[in-house]
Amino acid sequence: MSDNALILGAGSSHDANVPLLGGFVERMSEYAIRKKANDQPLKKADQDTFERAVRIRFELDRYNGRVMFDDRNIEDILTILSFNALGGRRSR
Repeated sequence: MSDNALILGAGSSHDANVPLLGGFVERMSEYAIRKKANDQPLKKADQDTFERAVRIRFELDRYNGRVMFDDRNIEDILTILSFNALGGRRSR
């Protein structure tokens, strides 16, 4: 057994075309619009998931006047959705 350990950072899968968190929302929106991931057509279930995610992102626009957040940042979006869930309101 070896005493070596590999430590991978957040960008380790970037070369495989996996978006970093900062570009995740833009890539998700692009997939929803084009109905393709890179050059591969999305399955119907995946199209529905991406379209639902984009709808939720647009529903968050009502928060922009009351709370400062980046609607292109997946961490900010998930934080607001978590607060919604804690408050008893779930997005569709």
